[in-house]
Amino acid sequence: MEKEKDLLGWIQYAIEIEVRGLVFYQECLKKTHHPRAMDLFEYLVRAETGHRKVLTELLKAESKGDVKLIKQSVDDFLKIRLPIPLFDKESLEKMKKPETTVMTMFNTAIKMEKIGIELYTDLAKRNSSNTTLNKLFTRLASDEKEHARELKDLGYFVFGVPPADEMM
Repeated sequence: MEKEKDLLGWIQYAIEIEVRGLVFYQECLKKTHHPRAMDLFEYLVRAETGHRKVLTELLKAESKGDVKLIKQSVDDFLKIRLPIPLFDKESLEKMKKPETTVMTMFNTAIKMEKIGIELYTDLAKRNSSNTTLNKLFTRLASDEKEHARELKDLGYFVFGVPPADEMM
């Protein structure tokens, strides 16, 4: 029972990350007028939506529909107070400012995806004994890596310069 509650807590943690990413990319999409950048942010909105859907279905399947078990698992997990370093309020507020440039959006998004790669890779290692979680977090890390690559490639195409973290 305790292992099952841990699993549900980790899945809920991943759902929260994906929801934050979805909101972040929706905000970027609102501010972007470059057609290729809009395509990329639309793709990222769909990707985050897809991740959230898969994770929600997994949460339902693993809990066997036991709403009380899900609530208890989430409550227990929240007591740990793990920080979610992705798509934080500060980054989202930054995207909402009128003076935020598309280049800033790309650089912030790349930074968030890199944090996502590190986070999901770490979560996969922490959960190496649980095949379901290990596969899940390994897949999410791989997806975040692809998102970062897409952002870098399109950012370079649009701006003609590499992302800020690569210029140093």
